[in-house]
Amino acid sequence: MNNKQQILQQLEEIKDVIAEHILTKGKQVYISGEGEEKLKKEFEIVKKLGESMGYGNMMSICSALWRKTLKDKYGHTVGAFVPTCKEFILKKHHKMTEDGEKVYDSWCDKFYK
Repeated sequence: MNNKQQILQQLEEIKDVIAEHILTKGKQVYISGEGEEKLKKEFEIVKKLGESMGYGNMMSICSALWRKTLKDKYGHTVGAFVPTCKEFILKKHHKMTEDGEKVYDSWCDKFYK
């Protein structure tokens, strides 16, 4: 399979995931186990995208779009994540950050191998 064919294959996979999100209105069913295969596909798609454009760049763009969407829809940006480094977070909040890191690490252990 040449590079163009690989890219087209990846686009097909992404298209399926996006279509499924649209059809289910983004409803997440991962906790029940129903959506585990879907989440595994999403991890692979995000990994490919992050590696191609840079994870920090991808997170910054996602954060900007999320904030804009919330502001346009609801008039506020409450709930949108902003990418940062642990060193820039107040020390009193480090435990909460570490707990979050453990959750994200567990997702990778479960859904991406």
